[in-house]
Amino acid sequence: MRDFATVILAAGKGTRMKSDLHKVLHPIAGRAMLDHLLDSFEELAPAATVVVAGDRHEQLREALANRRASVVLQEPQLGTAHAALQAKGALVSFEGLVLVCFGDCPMVKADTVRRLCDAVDDTTSVAVLGFRPKDTLAYGRIIADSDGTVRKMVEHKDANEEERACNLCNSGVLVAHSKDIWRLLESVGNDNVQGEYYLPDVATNAIAEGGRVVAVETDPAEVAGINSRIELAEVERQWQEDRRKYFLANGVTLQSPETTFFAWDTQIGSDATVQPNVVFENAVRIGKRCTIEANLIIPGNSDVPDDTLVSRENLHGFTGSTLRSSHWTGRFTLSDRAMKVVQIGPGAIRGLSQIIAEIEQRNHNGPPAMLAEGSLGEILPDLKELQKRLRELVDNVERQHDPEAGLKVLEALFKSKIAPWFKSRLGHAARTANGFLAMSFVYVPTYLALSRILDPAMFTSVMGGLAAGMVTQSVPSMADQEERKQ
Repeated sequence: MRDFATVILAAGKGTRMKSDLHKVLHPIAGRAMLDHLLDSFEELAPAATVVVAGDRHEQLREALANRRASVVLQEPQLGTAHAALQAKGALVSFEGLVLVCFGDCPMVKADTVRRLCDAVDDTTSVAVLGFRPKDTLAYGRIIADSDGTVRKMVEHKDANEEERACNLCNSGVLVAHSKDIWRLLESVGNDNVQGEYYLPDVATNAIAEGGRVVAVETDPAEVAGINSRIELAEVERQWQEDRRKYFLANGVTLQSPETTFFAWDTQIGSDATVQPNVVFENAVRIGKRCTIEANLIIPGNSDVPDDTLVSRENLHGFTGSTLRSSHWTGRFTLSDRAMKVVQIGPGAIRGLSQIIAEIEQRNHNGPPAMLAEGSLGEILPDLKELQKRLRELVDNVERQHDPEAGLKVLEALFKSKIAPWFKSRLGHAARTANGFLAMSFVYVPTYLALSRILDPAMFTSVMGGLAAGMVTQSVPSMADQEERKQ
Protein backbone atom coordinates (compact mmCIF):
# COMPACT_ATOMS: atom_id res chain seq x y z
CA MET A 1 0.00 0.00 0.00
CA ARG A 2 1.23 3.49 -0.86
CA ASP A 3 2.13 6.03 1.80
CA PHE A 4 -0.88 7.86 3.18
CA ALA A 5 -1.64 10.41 5.88
CA THR A 6 -4.89 10.79 7.78
CA VAL A 7 -6.76 13.97 8.60
CA ILE A 8 -9.45 13.45 11.25
CA LEU A 9 -12.00 16.21 11.63
CA ALA A 10 -13.03 16.72 15.26
CA ALA A 11 -13.70 20.45 15.52
CA GLY A 12 -17.47 20.31 15.98
CA LYS A 13 -19.06 21.45 19.21
CA GLY A 14 -21.05 18.24 19.71
CA THR A 15 -23.91 20.16 21.33
CA ARG A 16 -26.42 17.32 20.87
CA MET A 17 -24.36 15.09 23.16
CA LYS A 18 -25.23 17.40 26.08
CA SER A 19 -21.85 16.75 27.66
CA ASP A 20 -18.73 18.50 28.91
CA LEU A 21 -16.68 15.67 27.36
CA HIS A 22 -15.56 16.11 23.75
CA LYS A 23 -17.84 14.15 21.46
CA VAL A 24 -15.13 11.89 19.98
CA LEU A 25 -13.93 10.92 23.49
CA HIS A 26 -17.23 9.27 24.42
CA PRO A 27 -16.64 5.53 24.76
CA ILE A 28 -17.85 2.57 22.77
CA ALA A 29 -17.21 -0.72 24.57
CA GLY A 30 -15.04 1.10 27.10
CA ARG A 31 -12.82 2.86 24.54
CA ALA A 32 -13.09 6.39 23.15
CA MET A 33 -14.55 6.48 19.64
CA LEU A 34 -11.46 8.38 18.46
CA ASP A 35 -9.25 5.53 19.70
CA HIS A 36 -11.33 3.00 17.77
CA LEU A 37 -10.71 5.01 14.61
CA LEU A 38 -6.99 5.50 15.26
CA ASP A 39 -6.52 1.79 15.96
CA SER A 40 -8.04 0.94 12.57
CA PHE A 41 -5.75 3.38 10.79
CA GLU A 42 -2.66 2.22 12.65
CA GLU A 43 -3.10 -1.26 11.19
CA LEU A 44 -2.05 0.37 7.91
CA ALA A 45 0.83 2.40 9.41
CA PRO A 46 -0.03 5.92 8.19
CA ALA A 47 2.91 8.23 7.63
CA ALA A 48 1.20 10.93 9.70
CA THR A 49 -2.05 11.58 11.54
CA VAL A 50 -3.49 15.05 12.06
CA VAL A 51 -6.53 15.71 14.23
CA VAL A 52 -8.31 18.99 13.54
CA ALA A 53 -9.79 20.32 16.79
CA GLY A 54 -11.87 23.29 17.81
CA ASP A 55 -14.05 23.29 20.89
CA ARG A 56 -12.46 21.49 23.90
CA HIS A 57 -9.19 21.01 22.01
CA GLU A 58 -7.34 20.70 25.33
CA GLN A 59 -9.16 17.41 25.99
CA LEU A 60 -8.03 16.06 22.64
CA ARG A 61 -4.42 17.06 23.20
CA GLU A 62 -4.44 15.25 26.52
CA ALA A 63 -6.12 12.16 25.08
CA LEU A 64 -3.60 11.98 22.23
CA ALA A 65 -0.52 12.61 24.39
CA ASN A 66 0.72 9.04 23.92
CA ARG A 67 -0.34 8.74 20.29
CA ARG A 68 1.71 9.47 17.19
CA ALA A 69 -0.69 12.20 16.14
CA SER A 70 -0.63 15.96 15.99
CA VAL A 71 -3.47 18.35 16.81
CA VAL A 72 -4.17 21.51 14.84
CA LEU A 73 -6.77 24.13 15.68
CA GLN A 74 -9.61 25.31 13.46
CA GLU A 75 -10.50 28.82 14.56
CA PRO A 76 -12.97 30.10 13.50
CA GLN A 77 -14.98 27.05 12.45
CA LEU A 78 -16.12 27.67 8.89
CA GLY A 79 -17.11 24.21 7.68
CA THR A 80 -15.62 20.80 6.95
CA ALA A 81 -13.52 21.80 3.94
CA HIS A 82 -12.07 24.69 5.91
CA ALA A 83 -11.32 22.27 8.78
CA ALA A 84 -9.46 19.84 6.49
CA LEU A 85 -7.43 22.72 5.08
CA GLN A 86 -6.04 23.47 8.56
CA ALA A 87 -3.98 20.26 8.31
CA LYS A 88 -1.98 21.59 5.36
CA GLY A 89 0.74 23.09 7.53
CA ALA A 90 1.33 19.82 9.36
CA LEU A 91 1.51 17.88 6.08
CA VAL A 92 3.24 20.45 3.88
CA SER A 93 6.25 18.21 3.23
CA PHE A 94 4.25 14.97 2.88
CA GLU A 95 3.86 13.39 -0.56
CA GLY A 96 1.32 10.65 -0.97
CA LEU A 97 -2.37 10.04 -0.40
CA VAL A 98 -4.37 12.06 2.11
CA LEU A 99 -7.43 10.51 3.78
CA VAL A 100 -9.98 12.90 5.26
CA CYS A 101 -12.60 11.48 7.62
CA PHE A 102 -14.72 12.40 10.62
CA GLY A 103 -13.82 11.61 14.20
CA ASP A 104 -17.44 10.78 15.00
CA CYS A 105 -17.47 7.88 12.51
CA PRO A 106 -15.42 5.48 14.65
CA MET A 107 -16.20 2.16 12.95
CA VAL A 108 -14.38 2.71 9.64
CA LYS A 109 -12.26 -0.40 9.05
CA ALA A 110 -8.69 -0.69 7.88
CA ASP A 111 -9.70 -2.78 4.86
CA THR A 112 -12.11 -0.05 3.76
CA VAL A 113 -9.36 2.56 3.98
CA ARG A 114 -7.10 0.28 1.93
CA ARG A 115 -9.75 -0.12 -0.80
CA LEU A 116 -10.38 3.61 -0.84
CA CYS A 117 -6.68 4.41 -1.20
CA ASP A 118 -6.20 1.77 -3.88
CA ALA A 119 -8.92 3.47 -5.93
CA VAL A 120 -6.75 6.58 -6.43
CA ASP A 121 -4.30 6.11 -9.27
CA ASP A 122 -2.86 7.94 -12.27
CA THR A 123 -6.33 8.24 -13.83
CA THR A 124 -8.29 9.00 -10.67
CA SER A 125 -7.76 12.08 -8.53
CA VAL A 126 -10.36 11.57 -5.78
CA ALA A 127 -12.09 8.54 -4.24
CA VAL A 128 -15.19 9.00 -2.06
CA LEU A 129 -16.74 6.49 0.32
CA GLY A 130 -20.40 5.74 -0.33
CA PHE A 131 -23.03 3.56 1.32
CA ARG A 132 -26.61 2.42 0.68
CA PRO A 133 -28.76 2.85 3.82
CA LYS A 134 -32.23 1.42 4.27
CA ASP A 135 -33.50 4.98 4.63
CA THR A 136 -31.63 7.64 2.67
CA LEU A 137 -33.03 10.41 4.91
CA ALA A 138 -31.31 13.72 4.12
CA TYR A 139 -27.94 12.30 3.06
CA GLY A 140 -26.15 13.81 0.09
CA ARG A 141 -26.29 11.60 -3.01
CA ILE A 142 -23.53 10.21 -5.20
CA ILE A 143 -24.62 9.94 -8.83
CA ALA A 144 -22.27 7.37 -10.36
CA ASP A 145 -21.92 5.03 -13.34
CA SER A 146 -21.88 1.27 -12.96
CA ASP A 147 -18.06 1.29 -12.87
CA GLY A 148 -18.09 3.69 -9.91
CA THR A 149 -17.22 6.84 -11.84
CA VAL A 150 -18.91 9.76 -10.14
CA ARG A 151 -20.84 12.12 -12.37
CA LYS A 152 -22.26 14.38 -9.69
CA MET A 153 -22.30 14.93 -5.94
CA VAL A 154 -25.48 16.61 -4.76
CA GLU A 155 -26.89 17.55 -1.36
CA HIS A 156 -30.35 16.22 -0.55
CA LYS A 157 -31.93 19.66 -0.44
CA ASP A 158 -30.56 20.46 -3.90
CA ALA A 159 -31.40 17.10 -5.51
CA ASN A 160 -34.30 16.61 -7.91
CA GLU A 161 -36.70 13.68 -7.67
CA GLU A 162 -34.62 11.45 -9.95
CA GLU A 163 -31.45 12.16 -7.96
CA ARG A 164 -33.21 11.56 -4.64
CA ALA A 165 -34.30 8.17 -5.94
CA CYS A 166 -30.61 7.19 -6.01
CA ASN A 167 -29.74 5.36 -2.79
CA LEU A 168 -25.94 5.70 -2.99
CA CYS A 169 -25.18 8.20 -0.25
CA ASN A 170 -22.09 10.17 0.63
CA SER A 171 -20.32 9.34 3.92
CA GLY A 172 -18.06 12.39 3.71
CA VAL A 173 -14.90 10.25 3.78
CA LEU A 174 -12.55 10.82 0.84
CA VAL A 175 -8.99 10.27 -0.38
CA ALA A 176 -6.96 12.40 -2.76
CA HIS A 177 -3.29 12.78 -3.62
CA SER A 178 -1.35 15.45 -1.72
CA LYS A 179 -0.52 17.18 -5.00
CA ASP A 180 -4.25 17.73 -5.59
CA ILE A 181 -6.06 17.92 -2.29
CA TRP A 182 -4.81 21.27 -0.98
CA ARG A 183 -5.59 22.98 -4.28
CA LEU A 184 -9.05 21.42 -4.35
CA LEU A 185 -9.73 22.43 -0.75
CA GLU A 186 -8.60 26.00 -1.40
CA SER A 187 -10.96 26.22 -4.40
CA VAL A 188 -14.05 25.34 -2.35
CA GLY A 189 -16.42 28.29 -2.03
CA ASN A 190 -19.00 29.20 0.58
CA ASP A 191 -21.88 30.27 -1.62
CA ASN A 192 -24.55 28.54 0.44
CA VAL A 193 -27.12 29.38 3.10
CA GLN A 194 -24.71 28.67 5.97
CA GLY A 195 -21.83 30.52 4.39
CA GLU A 196 -19.53 27.53 5.10
CA TYR A 197 -16.97 25.55 3.11
CA TYR A 198 -18.12 21.96 2.59
CA LEU A 199 -15.89 18.92 2.06
CA PRO A 200 -18.00 17.24 -0.69
CA ASP A 201 -17.19 20.20 -2.94
CA VAL A 202 -13.68 18.80 -3.23
CA ALA A 203 -15.08 16.01 -5.41
CA THR A 204 -17.37 18.45 -7.25
CA ASN A 205 -14.41 20.71 -8.07
CA ALA A 206 -12.29 17.78 -9.19
CA ILE A 207 -15.04 16.76 -11.66
CA ALA A 208 -15.30 20.38 -12.86
CA GLU A 209 -11.54 20.35 -13.57
CA GLY A 210 -11.99 17.25 -15.73
CA GLY A 211 -10.57 14.86 -13.16
CA ARG A 212 -12.00 11.42 -12.45
CA VAL A 213 -13.74 10.77 -9.14
CA VAL A 214 -14.75 7.25 -8.12
CA ALA A 215 -17.04 5.92 -5.43
CA VAL A 216 -16.11 2.98 -3.21
CA GLU A 217 -19.00 1.37 -1.32
CA THR A 218 -19.10 0.06 2.24
CA ASP A 219 -21.61 -1.17 4.82
CA PRO A 220 -23.81 1.60 6.28
CA ALA A 221 -22.98 0.52 9.85
CA GLU A 222 -19.31 1.24 9.20
CA VAL A 223 -19.88 4.92 8.47
CA ALA A 224 -22.62 5.61 11.01
CA GLY A 225 -22.00 9.07 12.41
CA ILE A 226 -22.52 9.83 16.10
CA ASN A 227 -24.03 13.18 17.00
CA SER A 228 -26.25 12.29 19.95
CA ARG A 229 -26.54 9.84 22.84
CA ILE A 230 -29.17 7.95 20.86
CA GLU A 231 -26.78 7.44 17.95
CA LEU A 232 -23.98 6.52 20.37
CA ALA A 233 -26.21 3.86 21.93
CA GLU A 234 -27.07 2.48 18.50
CA VAL A 235 -23.41 2.15 17.52
CA GLU A 236 -22.69 0.49 20.88
CA ARG A 237 -25.57 -1.93 20.26
CA GLN A 238 -24.24 -2.79 16.80
CA TRP A 239 -20.70 -3.21 18.12
CA GLN A 240 -21.85 -5.57 20.86
CA GLU A 241 -23.92 -7.59 18.41
CA ASP A 242 -20.95 -7.99 16.09
CA ARG A 243 -18.67 -9.01 18.95
CA ARG A 244 -21.14 -11.61 20.20
CA LYS A 245 -21.20 -13.15 16.73
CA TYR A 246 -17.40 -13.13 16.70
CA PHE A 247 -17.11 -15.06 19.96
CA LEU A 248 -19.85 -17.51 19.00
CA ALA A 249 -18.06 -18.18 15.73
CA ASN A 250 -14.82 -18.81 17.63
CA GLY A 251 -16.03 -21.51 19.98
CA VAL A 252 -17.41 -19.55 22.94
CA THR A 253 -20.84 -20.44 24.31
CA LEU A 254 -23.01 -17.44 25.21
CA GLN A 255 -26.10 -18.75 26.94
CA SER A 256 -27.87 -15.42 26.57
CA PRO A 257 -25.99 -13.40 23.95
CA GLU A 258 -28.24 -10.36 24.23
CA THR A 259 -27.38 -9.99 27.95
CA THR A 260 -23.62 -10.37 27.53
CA PHE A 261 -21.59 -7.18 27.13
CA PHE A 262 -17.92 -7.05 26.13
CA ALA A 263 -15.20 -4.43 26.36
CA TRP A 264 -13.20 -3.54 23.28
CA ASP A 265 -10.27 -5.78 24.31
CA THR A 266 -12.04 -8.76 25.93
CA GLN A 267 -10.33 -12.09 25.20
CA ILE A 268 -12.06 -15.45 25.71
CA GLY A 269 -10.61 -18.87 24.95
CA SER A 270 -12.43 -21.61 23.07
CA ASP A 271 -14.94 -23.89 24.83
CA ALA A 272 -15.58 -21.24 27.48
CA THR A 273 -19.17 -20.71 28.62
CA VAL A 274 -20.65 -17.37 29.62
CA GLN A 275 -23.93 -17.56 31.49
CA PRO A 276 -26.60 -14.79 31.28
CA ASN A 277 -26.14 -11.20 32.45
CA VAL A 278 -22.36 -10.87 32.35
CA VAL A 279 -20.47 -7.61 31.76
CA PHE A 280 -16.74 -7.54 31.00
CA GLU A 281 -14.72 -4.49 32.00
CA ASN A 282 -11.54 -3.49 30.15
CA ALA A 283 -8.47 -5.74 29.85
CA VAL A 284 -10.05 -9.09 30.73
CA ARG A 285 -8.61 -12.38 29.52
CA ILE A 286 -10.58 -15.60 30.02
CA GLY A 287 -8.80 -18.88 29.39
CA LYS A 288 -10.06 -21.98 27.61
CA ARG A 289 -12.87 -24.13 28.99
CA CYS A 290 -13.79 -21.60 31.69
CA THR A 291 -17.32 -21.03 32.93
CA ILE A 292 -18.47 -17.55 33.92
CA GLU A 293 -21.46 -17.77 36.22
CA ALA A 294 -24.50 -15.56 35.70
CA ASN A 295 -25.05 -12.01 36.96
CA LEU A 296 -21.41 -10.94 37.25
CA ILE A 297 -19.36 -7.88 36.32
CA ILE A 298 -15.87 -9.18 35.53
CA PRO A 299 -13.40 -6.61 36.95
CA GLY A 300 -10.90 -4.92 34.67
CA ASN A 301 -7.44 -6.51 34.37
CA SER A 302 -8.76 -9.95 35.32
CA ASP A 303 -6.62 -12.80 33.98
CA VAL A 304 -8.46 -16.09 34.42
CA PRO A 305 -6.54 -19.35 33.82
CA ASP A 306 -7.86 -22.27 31.79
CA ASP A 307 -10.46 -24.60 33.32
CA THR A 308 -11.69 -22.10 35.92
CA LEU A 309 -15.18 -21.58 37.29
CA VAL A 310 -15.63 -17.84 37.91
CA SER A 311 -18.25 -17.19 40.57
CA ARG A 312 -19.16 -14.44 42.99
CA GLU A 313 -16.95 -16.09 45.61
CA ASN A 314 -13.68 -15.92 43.64
CA LEU A 315 -14.53 -13.01 41.33
CA HIS A 316 -11.83 -10.67 42.61
CA GLY A 317 -9.12 -13.31 42.79
CA PHE A 318 -7.96 -12.74 39.22
CA THR A 319 -7.50 -8.97 39.10
CA GLY A 320 -4.31 -7.01 38.59
CA SER A 321 -1.50 -9.38 37.75
CA THR A 322 -2.62 -11.95 40.29
CA LEU A 323 -3.05 -15.68 39.92
CA ARG A 324 -2.78 -17.21 36.49
CA SER A 325 -2.86 -20.56 38.29
CA SER A 326 -2.81 -21.64 41.94
CA HIS A 327 0.77 -20.34 42.04
CA TRP A 328 2.47 -17.45 40.33
CA THR A 329 3.80 -18.26 36.88
CA GLY A 330 7.03 -16.38 37.57
CA ARG A 331 10.11 -16.54 39.73
CA PHE A 332 8.39 -17.26 43.03
CA THR A 333 5.27 -18.79 44.53
CA LEU A 334 2.75 -16.12 45.46
CA SER A 335 2.34 -16.24 49.24
CA ASP A 336 -0.95 -15.73 51.00
CA ARG A 337 0.10 -12.27 52.17
CA ALA A 338 1.30 -11.29 48.69
CA MET A 339 -2.10 -12.32 47.36
CA LYS A 340 -3.70 -10.08 49.98
CA VAL A 341 -1.44 -7.20 48.93
CA VAL A 342 -2.79 -7.15 45.36
CA GLN A 343 -6.36 -7.97 46.36
CA ILE A 344 -6.79 -5.75 49.43
CA GLY A 345 -3.95 -3.21 49.07
CA PRO A 346 -5.63 -0.85 46.54
CA GLY A 347 -8.65 -0.43 48.84
CA ALA A 348 -6.39 0.28 51.82
CA ILE A 349 -4.51 2.88 49.75
CA ARG A 350 -7.78 4.65 48.89
CA GLY A 351 -8.81 4.61 52.56
CA LEU A 352 -5.49 6.11 53.61
CA SER A 353 -5.95 8.84 50.99
CA GLN A 354 -9.31 9.81 52.53
CA ILE A 355 -7.92 9.83 56.06
CA ILE A 356 -4.88 11.91 55.05
CA ALA A 357 -7.15 14.38 53.24
CA GLU A 358 -9.35 14.75 56.35
CA ILE A 359 -6.38 15.46 58.57
CA GLU A 360 -4.89 17.99 56.13
CA GLN A 361 -8.21 19.85 55.85
CA ARG A 362 -8.82 19.99 59.59
CA ASN A 363 -7.19 23.37 60.07
CA HIS A 364 -9.39 24.83 57.35
CA ASN A 365 -12.74 23.28 58.16
CA GLY A 366 -12.53 22.45 61.85
CA PRO A 367 -12.07 18.93 63.27
CA PRO A 368 -14.30 16.25 61.68
CA ALA A 369 -16.71 14.69 64.14
CA MET A 370 -15.08 11.28 63.80
CA LEU A 371 -11.59 12.46 64.83
CA ALA A 372 -10.26 12.50 68.34
CA GLU A 373 -9.11 15.64 70.03
CA GLY A 374 -5.41 16.35 70.18
CA SER A 375 -2.69 16.74 67.59
CA LEU A 376 -3.23 14.71 64.44
CA GLY A 377 -0.36 16.30 62.54
CA GLU A 378 2.20 14.08 64.27
CA ILE A 379 0.91 10.91 62.58
CA LEU A 380 0.53 12.47 59.12
CA PRO A 381 4.10 11.75 57.87
CA ASP A 382 3.78 8.11 58.97
CA LEU A 383 0.43 7.70 57.21
CA LYS A 384 1.88 9.15 54.02
CA GLU A 385 4.94 6.93 54.29
CA LEU A 386 2.74 3.85 54.75
CA GLN A 387 0.60 4.82 51.77
CA LYS A 388 3.66 5.38 49.58
CA ARG A 389 5.30 2.10 50.54
CA LEU A 390 2.07 0.14 50.18
CA ARG A 391 1.53 1.55 46.69
CA GLU A 392 5.10 0.57 45.75
CA LEU A 393 4.54 -2.89 47.20
CA VAL A 394 1.36 -3.44 45.16
CA ASP A 395 3.23 -2.38 42.01
CA ASN A 396 6.14 -4.68 42.79
CA VAL A 397 3.94 -7.71 43.43
CA GLU A 398 2.07 -7.08 40.18
CA ARG A 399 5.44 -7.04 38.41
CA GLN A 400 6.24 -10.41 40.00
CA HIS A 401 8.93 -9.06 42.32
CA ASP A 402 9.39 -10.82 45.65
CA PRO A 403 7.30 -8.86 48.21
CA GLU A 404 8.80 -10.19 51.47
CA ALA A 405 11.39 -7.45 52.06
CA GLY A 406 8.81 -4.73 51.45
CA LEU A 407 6.33 -6.47 53.70
CA LYS A 408 8.81 -6.51 56.59
CA VAL A 409 9.36 -2.76 56.32
CA LEU A 410 5.61 -2.15 56.28
CA GLU A 411 5.06 -4.50 59.22
CA ALA A 412 7.47 -2.56 61.41
CA LEU A 413 5.92 0.80 60.54
CA PHE A 414 2.40 -0.50 61.01
CA LYS A 415 2.99 -2.21 64.37
CA SER A 416 5.09 0.55 65.93
CA LYS A 417 3.12 3.65 64.89
CA ILE A 418 0.09 3.17 62.66
CA ALA A 419 -1.75 0.43 64.55
CA PRO A 420 -1.54 2.20 67.95
CA TRP A 421 -2.81 5.39 66.35
CA PHE A 422 -5.78 3.61 64.77
CA LYS A 423 -6.58 1.97 68.14
CA SER A 424 -6.56 5.36 69.81
CA ARG A 425 -8.86 6.89 67.20
CA LEU A 426 -11.24 3.93 67.26
CA GLY A 427 -11.23 3.88 71.05
CA HIS A 428 -12.19 7.55 71.17
CA ALA A 429 -14.92 7.13 68.55
CA ALA A 430 -16.38 4.09 70.31
CA ARG A 431 -17.37 6.28 73.27
CA THR A 432 -20.29 7.62 71.28
CA ALA A 433 -22.60 5.77 68.90
CA ASN A 434 -22.47 8.54 66.31
CA GLY A 435 -18.69 8.64 66.44
CA PHE A 436 -18.41 4.90 65.96
CA LEU A 437 -20.79 4.88 62.99
CA ALA A 438 -18.97 7.79 61.32
CA MET A 439 -15.64 6.06 61.92
CA SER A 440 -16.90 2.81 60.40
CA PHE A 441 -17.21 4.18 56.88
CA VAL A 442 -13.49 4.89 56.35
CA TYR A 443 -11.33 4.20 59.39
CA VAL A 444 -12.59 0.73 60.27
CA PRO A 445 -12.35 -0.75 56.72
CA THR A 446 -8.89 0.78 56.25
CA TYR A 447 -7.63 -0.49 59.61
CA LEU A 448 -9.02 -3.96 58.91
CA ALA A 449 -7.45 -4.07 55.46
CA LEU A 450 -4.04 -3.02 56.76
CA SER A 451 -4.08 -5.44 59.68
CA ARG A 452 -5.23 -8.26 57.41
CA ILE A 453 -2.17 -7.72 55.23
CA LEU A 454 0.43 -6.79 57.85
CA ASP A 455 -0.65 -8.48 61.09
CA PRO A 456 -3.21 -11.30 60.67
CA ALA A 457 -3.23 -12.00 64.42
CA MET A 458 -4.20 -8.41 65.09
CA PHE A 459 -6.87 -8.67 62.38
CA THR A 460 -8.56 -11.51 64.28
CA SER A 461 -8.32 -9.57 67.52
CA VAL A 462 -9.69 -6.39 65.97
CA MET A 463 -12.65 -8.20 64.44
CA GLY A 464 -13.57 -9.60 67.83
CA GLY A 465 -13.17 -6.22 69.49
CA LEU A 466 -15.26 -4.45 66.84
CA ALA A 467 -18.02 -7.00 67.17
CA ALA A 468 -18.09 -6.42 70.94
CA GLY A 469 -18.02 -2.66 70.41
CA MET A 470 -20.96 -2.82 68.00
CA VAL A 471 -23.00 -4.80 70.54
CA THR A 472 -22.13 -2.28 73.23
CA GLN A 473 -23.15 0.63 71.00
CA SER A 474 -26.42 -0.99 69.97
CA VAL A 475 -27.62 -1.10 73.63
CA PRO A 476 -26.98 2.28 75.29
CA SER A 477 -26.37 2.22 79.03
CA MET A 478 -28.96 3.60 81.44
CA ALA A 479 -26.63 6.53 82.10
CA ASP A 480 -26.46 7.27 78.36
CA GLN A 481 -30.22 7.12 78.05
CA GLU A 482 -30.71 9.49 80.95
CA GLU A 483 -28.09 11.87 79.51
CA ARG A 484 -29.90 12.00 76.15
CA LYS A 485 -33.17 12.89 77.84
CA GLN A 486 -31.66 16.00 79.37
